[in-house]
Amino acid sequence: MEPTAITVRVPATSANLGAGFDCLGLALDMFASVTVTFSGAEQPPTDDVGEKMVLTAIKQTYLRLGRQAPHGIRSRYNVAIPLGRGLGASAVARVAGVVAVNEYERGPLSEAQMLDIASDLEGHGDNACPALFGGLQVFNVLSGRSSLAAGPIAVRMTIEAVNRGLDVPLADGLAIEAELFGQIASSSDMKEGTAAFLEKRPAKFTGK
Repeated sequence: MEPTAITVRVPATSANLGAGFDCLGLALDMFASVTVTFSGAEQPPTDDVGEKMVLTAIKQTYLRLGRQAPHGIRSRYNVAIPLGRGLGASAVARVAGVVAVNEYERGPLSEAQMLDIASDLEGHGDNACPALFGGLQVFNVLSGRSSLAAGPIAVRMTIEAVNRGLDVPLADGLAIEAELFGQIASSSDMKEGTAAFLEKRPAKFTGK
């Protein structure tokens, strides 16, 4: 078979935002570029941890599809997000692997199925969800994901908290979070969001 290379661009993410432990995550304006090459030629093993994660995600995706993976698959980072820095590097690798297979196989997986595979590999979906869909996302293990992009104040304050808290001590980061939460708590959108949640209806945010 002729080699086919597919490049997937995936954003870094920040998760465990505020009270949203293991469920609330945000895509950042920082991207990794992962190229997966599908071929029939045997490929040498890699020692790169991120590339191994991509390959594991590819194998798991083919297992879910019930299909035989191509004999030779290689993954390479063109631009990498560093591991162990709280930027969702493992989610980037796993999402890239899942998306690459879905593209190569002409789209047999739905968005929900791709998220299911990536979040299973991660152990939770708080990073995988925004890495796959972008924006500010809530991951629910029962119903999948929901987008909070319509909550402009919450999105704006979350991005500000991430940017201001990126390179400061933990205590200062928590103080920034508390400051911004105080601003959100007095907003009309906060009241509307709480009411919508209790009444089980979509929120109608106004940005005020």
